[in-house]
Amino acid sequence: MDLVIDTVSQGLRLTLIDHGYDFNYLSLDKSCAHSLLKILEDELVKGSKSCDDIKRVFFNRGPGSFTGIKMGYVTAMTFALDPEVEVYSFTSFDVMHTQVNATSQDHFLLNAFQGDYFLANRSELAWDYQVVSSKELPNMQQAYYMGVQKYCREEFTSLNDFDEDILKKLVQKNYYSKETSPLYLKKSTAEIARDKKMGLI
Repeated sequence: MDLVIDTVSQGLRLTLIDHGYDFNYLSLDKSCAHSLLKILEDELVKGSKSCDDIKRVFFNRGPGSFTGIKMGYVTAMTFALDPEVEVYSFTSFDVMHTQVNATSQDHFLLNAFQGDYFLANRSELAWDYQVVSSKELPNMQQAYYMGVQKYCREEFTSLNDFDEDILKKLVQKNYYSKETSPLYLKKSTAEIARDKKMGLI
């Protein structure tokens, strides 16, 4: 059985995949991520299954909410303590890319707060990403955006409504890797405040 966890892109999204048995869960309430294991356990009991049936775990490693990234990472690494469980990761950009038929010319954007955006392009099978300020955004023919709507410019195409089985599709398209390090592209607000206090920036 596969477990796919996304605690970054929208709130909490869980998917279980097992030979025709599929379970999809979505809560846009980001504070419910702490209930992840309880929601998973309840669904496994309903299906007469257990955590022992899970052999592959996929999680969103970012970029996005620091707390969300950590929640998914810690959960996946807990499963990784079992040597029979394989752990993989995907990015927030992979979720967006799964939803659309994108080309290498298309751009993907996430709100990085403090006037910045995470900007990415897919080249072959890898992502090229960076943090850019709103003033430094390049001219883009097609730009897909995910995040708080007030930061979605008129020229962006909003991607906040995903297919119910988006995570299953992501796994089927092999948009994942063995890389499991959290993808922190920018310091958190707390780290920036600390550095300013210490005179480092």
